[in-house]
Amino acid sequence: ELLKCISYAFPNLDELLAMADGWTDTNAELNEAKQDGLKTIKLASEELLKQMDPTEAHLIITLGCDGVMLASKKKKESNNNTKEKRKEFEFIHFPAKEGVNVENSTGAGDTLCGAFINGILNGKSERESVQIGMDAAILSLQCPDRAISPKLGRHF
Repeated sequence: ELLKCISYAFPNLDELLAMADGWTDTNAELNEAKQDGLKTIKLASEELLKQMDPTEAHLIITLGCDGVMLASKKKKESNNNTKEKRKEFEFIHFPAKEGVNVENSTGAGDTLCGAFINGILNGKSERESVQIGMDAAILSLQCPDRAISPKLGRHF
């Protein structure tokens, strides 16, 4: 029941597989999930999205050096003349930026989440907000002595 109240969630790959009912998450399976063209990630995302807010839900899945996957569920009108609606899933992969000097990964996911929410609250789309979150996370990744970069206040 609780998942039906959630519109946005920010799992990493390990957390996604744990949250999707019946999925296991050994190191071998995590590596396989990244290597199969993101098929496993998409299937696990669909499983979790089906349990979330029935109208619209989004997963922002952090994949470390492989970037971020935005998985979304929206209800769409059917093509026939009935009032029936169907669920439509959309997946957008945002590759990680190359050449980022990673000093400290602590807080990068939290930074992405906070900047994403800031984008949504300021009228940006989910797609734009993921990019804003990734840009903010890079600042935290490059900060050697803190989990959250002090530069964020100036940029976001």
